[in-house]
Amino acid sequence: MAVSSLLLCVLAACGAGNSNINQTTDGISASLSYESSMELDYAKEFSVDYYNDGYSLIHVGNDSEYLLVPEGKEAPSDLKDGIVSIKQPVNNIYLVASAVMDMFVSMDGLDQVAYSALNADSWYIDEAREALTNGNISYAGKYNAPDYEQIIAGGCGLAIENTMIFHSPEVKEQLESFGIPVMVDYSSYEESPLGRTEWVKLYGLITGKEEEEIRPIVKKLHEEMCEMGMVATLVPNEKFVQTEARELSKNFSVEIVMGAQKFAEKQAYEEKQNENKDMLEKMQEMLGGRVKE
Repeated sequence: MAVSSLLLCVLAACGAGNSNINQTTDGISASLSYESSMELDYAKEFSVDYYNDGYSLIHVGNDSEYLLVPEGKEAPSDLKDGIVSIKQPVNNIYLVASAVMDMFVSMDGLDQVAYSALNADSWYIDEAREALTNGNISYAGKYNAPDYEQIIAGGCGLAIENTMIFHSPEVKEQLESFGIPVMVDYSSYEESPLGRTEWVKLYGLITGKEEEEIRPIVKKLHEEMCEMGMVATLVPNEKFVQTEARELSKNFSVEIVMGAQKFAEKQAYEEKQNENKDMLEKMQEMLGGRVKE
């Protein structure tokens, strides 16, 4: 089994190509000229194009684009419509996409996260739980009910959401109206676990990490997956029981391996069930208990 897993890892590496999402590199601004693109072997749900003067154009999902603006510079006045500007340095991040927390831990970037959508008791990542316990990260409300006042007062430079935000579009619009750029994480949509780990490159770029710092982190995650036979055994949407997932998370986050989507969907389902239960109880009170479940 170990030999076959290793063989599949080798074959995957040999056959990997830069087959990430389609991108355009023309006409985003008269002052910006395309220079090169980030090298990606497995990730398909994001790509990065490098422009002159340190600007980077980030493509996420099907149609979201972000211009990463270097410190001390401004977004061009003629920037193409629809591109969201993210100004560096990016600090005081409101992190909703729980899968991303482990990526920040892996690249020693927790100091740039100020707010979490999970409280301390909800975190299985020790570093995140400890940061919330000692006050280095603050709980700022769930994805559908953030504490806007707290987030704005703290100078939030970026909100990183999961796709559940599309169920509460008004929250995204509200954050953006306050000047806070919102990026939706699609790492859980990657077909391969190796693709999910390459999102560390994206968050490393956003937070100002040098490529030389990030490259060995991604390589190490890839090697661990190969050694454990995970590339051979994992397929898109494969289900694991919780105990197996916990064992895998001893080496790296189960959410990087499996993706955070089902985790987020489960949370949203439980919240909806609680809302329905509260509504039913109120109706029973109003109608003298005549409403049945």
